[in-house]
Amino acid sequence: MSMSVTRTHNIFPYQKVVNVAKEVFTSKMGTTEHLDIHWCAKIKDEVEKLAYQQNEEAERTERPIRRLSKVMYGSICADMQVDVMGECLSSIKHVVGARRNRRQTAGEIARHTTQATGRPISRFTVARRLHGGGLFARRPVRCVPLTPAHRRRRSLWYREHRNWRDNEWERVLFTDESRFSLSSDSHRILIWRERGSRNHPSNIIERDRYGGRGVLVWGGIMLGSRTDLHIFDAGSVNGTRYCNEIVLQYVCLFRGAMSLQFLFMDDNAPCHRTVVAEQLLESEDIERMDWPARSPDLNPIEHIWDFLGRRLAARTLPPVTIRELRLALQDEWAAMPQHPHSQHGQTL
Repeated sequence: MSMSVTRTHNIFPYQKVVNVAKEVFTSKMGTTEHLDIHWCAKIKDEVEKLAYQQNEEAERTERPIRRLSKVMYGSICADMQVDVMGECLSSIKHVVGARRNRRQTAGEIARHTTQATGRPISRFTVARRLHGGGLFARRPVRCVPLTPAHRRRRSLWYREHRNWRDNEWERVLFTDESRFSLSSDSHRILIWRERGSRNHPSNIIERDRYGGRGVLVWGGIMLGSRTDLHIFDAGSVNGTRYCNEIVLQYVCLFRGAMSLQFLFMDDNAPCHRTVVAEQLLESEDIERMDWPARSPDLNPIEHIWDFLGRRLAARTLPPVTIRELRLALQDEWAAMPQHPHSQHGQTL
């Protein structure tokens, strides 16, 4: 199978359109006996052409739709297959429109279609068409905003490190801070509920809009090892505090155990880049890994914070005080198996 065909199948599942046509044809004729196999093949070809056009301008997308119409008019059982054609085109247009503007709701697509065609259509019909085309409503992935300069630096970092082997990655200590709140992150938890019971008290999770009370923690991971979890006392973390509580207590110990092969990774947080922190690392002969700005997704320890948060959310008795939260974090960090951060480190 050629590369172009494979790409097309990923963009638009033409077989689902053919199945829609067969279902409609069967519902009206009672059989697919008169459904021309050659006609189905032509649908496949024309839908592939349409799929390549779907990211272009609207007028360029309409041309293959008109070509598909001509194919239908020239087929056997023309009248019946023109009706089927309407079902196919409806599905195609809905999917193409949703792929162009992925933030449109089914209700908005239904209103636009009704205004354009003069035929009423419900949002449930649109949703079924989108499901048939392989589109489903899901939460979008969130990421930090990146400028072109950020993207260039990230790309450069990738090219410099893409050929690193395990023996090079295993000398890197990946570190980061994270905040954990007493208010559970509701995005980590799913519940079973009946229709119409969304606002029932048993189905509501209380969560402070700004996270509520919590603690700031620091941790470090390597392939096959990790530091202790450090929980900061209340107050902001400046350069002096970072040096006294983190660099001297943890980073220098790892540097002493690994000698010259040690490579320290921390991000570009203000407390990490102070003059006092730079001077301390230089005096301890600790080499720091270059790190592109706004790139938390490149740090494998982010998976560990997510793992830790899920462990906290899964507790039978979640912590309700800061003291309980601190103890729970220490317990879950100590009980965390070695393989999660080893696997996440290998994803680099």
